[in-house]
Amino acid sequence: MITYGYSLQGKSHIDRNTVCQDSSAAVKLKSGYYLGVVADGVGSAPHSDVGSGIAVESLQAYCEQYVKKGMKDVELEDILRDGYEYAFRQVEKFVTQQGGSIADYDTTLSSVLYDGTKVVFGHAGDGGIIVRKKDGTITPITERQKGADGTSVRPLRAGNSSWDFGICNDETASVLLVTDGMLDGVFQPVLVNLPSSAMELAKGTFAKNNVYVTACEFFMNPNMVYLNPHVKNHEAYMQHVLKGNLEKKDQDDFLKCMIYGYTKTLGKEAACRLCEAIKKFYFAVWAVTKVTDDKSVVCLMNEKAKVTPKEQKYYQEPNWKWRQECYQALLYGKELPPAPSDDPLYTGEKTTVQKPLRKVPEREMVEPPIHTPPHPGEKRVPPKKSRKVRYLVMTASAAMICLAVGLIVGVSLGNRASSKDNGTDVVMGSPSPSDSKGKAGTSSAKNETSDAEKKTDVVTQAEDFWSCLEEVDSDEMNDAQVEELKEQMEEFDVFDKIAAIEGFSGSSNNSGTSYGTNGSKPTNTPADKTSAQNQNGIVKGSKLEKALQILKKMDELNVKQKNVFERELLWQYCDTKEHNAKSTDFGQLKGVLETVLDNDN
Repeated sequence: MITYGYSLQGKSHIDRNTVCQDSSAAVKLKSGYYLGVVADGVGSAPHSDVGSGIAVESLQAYCEQYVKKGMKDVELEDILRDGYEYAFRQVEKFVTQQGGSIADYDTTLSSVLYDGTKVVFGHAGDGGIIVRKKDGTITPITERQKGADGTSVRPLRAGNSSWDFGICNDETASVLLVTDGMLDGVFQPVLVNLPSSAMELAKGTFAKNNVYVTACEFFMNPNMVYLNPHVKNHEAYMQHVLKGNLEKKDQDDFLKCMIYGYTKTLGKEAACRLCEAIKKFYFAVWAVTKVTDDKSVVCLMNEKAKVTPKEQKYYQEPNWKWRQECYQALLYGKELPPAPSDDPLYTGEKTTVQKPLRKVPEREMVEPPIHTPPHPGEKRVPPKKSRKVRYLVMTASAAMICLAVGLIVGVSLGNRASSKDNGTDVVMGSPSPSDSKGKAGTSSAKNETSDAEKKTDVVTQAEDFWSCLEEVDSDEMNDAQVEELKEQMEEFDVFDKIAAIEGFSGSSNNSGTSYGTNGSKPTNTPADKTSAQNQNGIVKGSKLEKALQILKKMDELNVKQKNVFERELLWQYCDTKEHNAKSTDFGQLKGVLETVLDNDN
């Protein structure tokens, strides 16, 4: 078995002098099974690096203790399930000892138990697990666990009702675990999973599950690097690639690896033909370079597995130029360009929304039940009932409880309006459920406010914020003010969308951050003011302070209200005279947003 695992500090973390918040492990257990784990500390959580480290170490210790040789797959799944409970309790225990909030230690957690053929997995968060089957097929076996807004993440803290466990029964030659930066940027980029319509793009919900085969083969096919005699130091080379500081020489080295690997898999003629297409853009190299987040990659490869290669078209490089044109057309609501004949992902039919591989329901954030699995060293009592029977009992019990609660609530409340959605999806930086409970019920008048009135208030807040933002003098903002504004704005995905529009419209601002309607990033010129200021140097009563106050107030919104706030801001942006003068495309985008907003209503 060939195994490797790396967690490397991303460029954005290096620039901000932030530690790597990822953790990972790739180990052989004493039982003979191989364990792969990746954990991504949530960026907005100040101690997420500690949380991810505890989660990985705890799960590894638990599996080392309780995974035994010859266990059935369902038994291994149960152990992973208990292992996740144990890992969370260990994080919780550490927080109790240190003080503070559990939300400050938020982390994702994805793991597999692998024997060279079968894969048993556990999954919590927005990372991913991809398998390379012995029939040559490469496919993901997990889905990103996002909040209802499409950008927030459901971490380990979301509890066992959100975690996903399963068994991949297909014979597997290798399995890959990655955190969200590598998943979204390299292995499942948006250009290989183009949305079906502009509306789908505006909502940020894509139903396709394609993988970029070239990148997957490079990382998952042992012939590419680890069995390649031309690569002298496999570990050093793979770390160099993942760091992302790649140049022209690195493109040549990457191509040599692909030629050797494809030659061993498909033959020399096919390898040369496939690699000629790779040379046009070197998309895989470019994609790794563009990932600025922390990178975690773990791979377990059975080098003795006999893999039946797919037809040559399966490995063919996508038509990147056409896909980029399609993305721009969808972004601006234009007609899609004619489909090419050389794109392996194009089926010759109209683009339609495909059914996801696995459907993860939109679950509410719940506190994990009071269940403490045994510590390593203690005797673990396996479940007496079969999983099937246990699930049936649980389902029946849940139904009876729901019926009883419904009757009680119906009798006690009568015709009272249902309470508003608490918005309990775990959003980066959002308060824990206990915090939300403290905010509810502060005023009877507030509770009786209609949804329409709440929505109107959110729209008004968005309009006021945009008005303040237009009047902020960026030249008079110091570093502390810029960082505070940026920190508050990062809560909302709308600013990333604005930055993307700027880039596609030919604006000079491609920095990924947009703070004003002129598309320019605030400078770091120190403030020279003598009036009353707060601790960050922000003038009291200024437009900047008012804008920040509005953003901070938005923390109290639920997911649906945040979506309204974001769309109203993007709508205001499209309405700006300066951008309307540049292109009519913004008017078309506004129409798309209006349709989406009407549908949400």
